[in-house]
Amino acid sequence: MKYILIILVTPILFLSCSTFNDAMVRVGELTGNEQLVKAGADMTPRQEYYLGRSIAAQVLTENNLVTSMEMQTYINALGHYLVLHSDRPHTFKGYKFAVVEGSSPAAMSAPGGFIFITEGMLRQVRNEEELAAVMAHEIAHVELKHAESIIQKQKRTGLALGLLAEAAKREFEDDVPAELFEWGAKGVEAVVNASFDRGQEMEADARALEILKLAGYDPQALQTILLRMQSSANFLSRHPSSDERVRAIYERVKDHQPPEVEERRRRSRRLHLYVNSFL
Repeated sequence: MKYILIILVTPILFLSCSTFNDAMVRVGELTGNEQLVKAGADMTPRQEYYLGRSIAAQVLTENNLVTSMEMQTYINALGHYLVLHSDRPHTFKGYKFAVVEGSSPAAMSAPGGFIFITEGMLRQVRNEEELAAVMAHEIAHVELKHAESIIQKQKRTGLALGLLAEAAKREFEDDVPAELFEWGAKGVEAVVNASFDRGQEMEADARALEILKLAGYDPQALQTILLRMQSSANFLSRHPSSDERVRAIYERVKDHQPPEVEERRRRSRRLHLYVNSFL
């Protein structure tokens, strides 16, 4: 039995996320370890909500909410309009959108539909089309459960490494190979500090374009705001190189006809009324 857990757990550390889930459940069943079985199960909508709420609470301890009720109401109205055109219009207790203080242009999403946008990001967008593009991208991350996949992988990797180290300690007693624990610590740290990878960002871009089209917004705005954001050091530090993303977006939207000029002007006036006048 000393060798069994090491043999079973070690290979699953190198599997893809979906295969990882199945492997964790299978190893748990084979070894009678309920922790592994639970770790391999997908999050329920209720679990996503409470996890997202905890992350949101952490965000709000570091960034105050903008006090303008007009701005918050506008952002929530726009966000809820966009989610109606996504493939996941409902979460456990609904989507929550908020503008937080902060000069760096940023937007983030958490499980359960918590989405935050900084004042700095609102200063970057030049019209409602671009703001809708930023929000649709974050909605897409929620729809595709990208944050959950990172968190689940962190949980499962940490649990697997803990079990592996425990088994190794029993096997080698006091002579535990230092590389085992060093590698494990680095692996968990890498997952904890991970941002969305290029594949996830491009997947969210593709879904955002569909949301924008269905909602009547110009999908080309996503390409425009991405190009402008390339000059932001904060944005580049947290996102993969966007050149490939911009090219992929261009290929998808190059033949798309934008909304009527008067409609875009009306939206721009709305953005100025509820956002720009308060910044």
